[in-house]
Amino acid sequence: MKPLFSAPVVPAIIEWRDDEPWSTVYQDVYFSKKAGIEESTAVFIRGNDLETRFKQPGNFSILETGFGTGLNFLIASDLFERTSPSGLLHFFSVEKHPLKKEDLIRALRTYPGLPCETLIERYAPWTHGFHHIVLSPRVILTLMIGDVSEILPLVRGRFDALFLDGFAPRQNEDMWSREIALELARISGPGTTLASFTSAGHVRRALIEAGFAVEKTPGFGTKREMIRGSMPGTPRRQTPSHAVVIGAGIAGASTAFSLAKRGVPCTIIDRQDKPAREGSGNRRGVFQPVLAASPTPWSRWTLAGFEYLCSLLRSLNFPTNFCGVFQAAEDEKELQRMQRAISVWPAELGRILSRPEASRVTGVDIPFPGVLFPGAGFLSPSDLTQRLILQSNAQTLYGQSVARVEKMDSGFRITTAQTTVDADCLFYCAGTGTPQFVDAPVSATRGQIHYIPPWNETLRTVICADGYLIPGNDFWTAGSTYSRTDTTSSPHIEGQNEILEKLRNAIPDVPHFETLLDGRVGYRISAKDRFAIFGQLGDHAFLSTAHGSRGIVSAPLAAEVIASLACGMPVPVESDLMNHFQNRYAIKHKL
Repeated sequence: MKPLFSAPVVPAIIEWRDDEPWSTVYQDVYFSKKAGIEESTAVFIRGNDLETRFKQPGNFSILETGFGTGLNFLIASDLFERTSPSGLLHFFSVEKHPLKKEDLIRALRTYPGLPCETLIERYAPWTHGFHHIVLSPRVILTLMIGDVSEILPLVRGRFDALFLDGFAPRQNEDMWSREIALELARISGPGTTLASFTSAGHVRRALIEAGFAVEKTPGFGTKREMIRGSMPGTPRRQTPSHAVVIGAGIAGASTAFSLAKRGVPCTIIDRQDKPAREGSGNRRGVFQPVLAASPTPWSRWTLAGFEYLCSLLRSLNFPTNFCGVFQAAEDEKELQRMQRAISVWPAELGRILSRPEASRVTGVDIPFPGVLFPGAGFLSPSDLTQRLILQSNAQTLYGQSVARVEKMDSGFRITTAQTTVDADCLFYCAGTGTPQFVDAPVSATRGQIHYIPPWNETLRTVICADGYLIPGNDFWTAGSTYSRTDTTSSPHIEGQNEILEKLRNAIPDVPHFETLLDGRVGYRISAKDRFAIFGQLGDHAFLSTAHGSRGIVSAPLAAEVIASLACGMPVPVESDLMNHFQNRYAIKHKL
């Protein structure tokens, strides 16, 4: 897949004039210090009739051209939280020149009544593309960094409202072109509304030619006129009434959680007697992005998933150790690959450490240089899986294997030995059970890990080499084996020795253990190309599988994608990336 963005992100250059943020590129003010909230409310909230529409139950999606300081987003999200009885607000916003965090802090410090601190804490537009910020359980921001002409063609779905808030047309002509109006029409449906502070004739005509009904209305303050409009027709909502999720691992739990946020009740069915009994059952697991020397599909996906996961964890107050992850370069070729990769990504994501620096940062003697991911770390996959299921309020049917799936006029009928469940949409998140339901090129790999007693008190970060070592106060976690031929279900001493020997290449003082330590075996499901598979299978059936050893990072964002598809909401992933993961195999549904 051809990289879409080659130039680095250029942040906004701000001048402060009477404590108001002024763009030196576009020679225009971001908002008025004296009346910023009032103007935003008058133009975009009332212009789209959101005070009335938010009171209706259900999900809502907004697209904004020009994120700026985030003021419109914060006002809309605050109103939604206060007035909407149910559902999720998903706010998408395009920004070519994102503010530096210090400028964002200064711009928003005068609005203490809005959820500014949460936005500031999770704000990290490092690269071009889609970035996900979970503001609260009911509000998600997808901040799309790049030129609007490049970004909008990557957006997939239909929006309920549009905020057209670029700088003035005379200063930013590209934002208001006929081509942009056609893109806005493409992602609109019957009943989609729009509002803008500008009433420029060429903007109004472009929108009308694209299919919108547009009218001029009185503007705010000294501005004489603004515009508001809509796409003709009656809006239709598409929220399923009940979903069945097959699988209670991290993929299934994430899917149930994402559906519940959108108001979809779920039943989870799993063949095991408890959740997270298979590949998601480890007590500790590592999360980090996987960077490459160019924005490959996998590097883009893992970065997007990493960002979403970090924001989700903070919104849940989930116990997480953001201690950093050090990836050792065990030979010169690997170091050069890391250096090439790091050179094209922002320094906030990762930095190269020399051998002495690596030993100082990690707290143990490391004979190799490598890369440190300072925002990465570890958590308990088992606990996260259980938390997401609990938060979803799903009905759970554990210890029940699915015997039959039937397509019905109204959806699906799922039969186990004990019961029958009907649903109008179905989600396969079955891990190693995937081949029972779909024809897909996936296979299982055995992984053995061990929980080992700490042998010093100085280890501060996760260390990844040929194996990995996760710190902790009570125990450390060492992993992992990768075998397609070993079918034993319990840990064995040969696997333990293999893990520890691999670790000694990077951490020479790893001790020898003569007896079998506490540990577990899990089977990872992966595709032939090692990439995840997720998306829509056909009528109201969806799939999330093959996340392999990256399930913590990959599965939660995949759940957001398929839940959005099921509910008729815009997809929070670039369309080219979505197409790559969904369409690279001809996967058939077994019914």
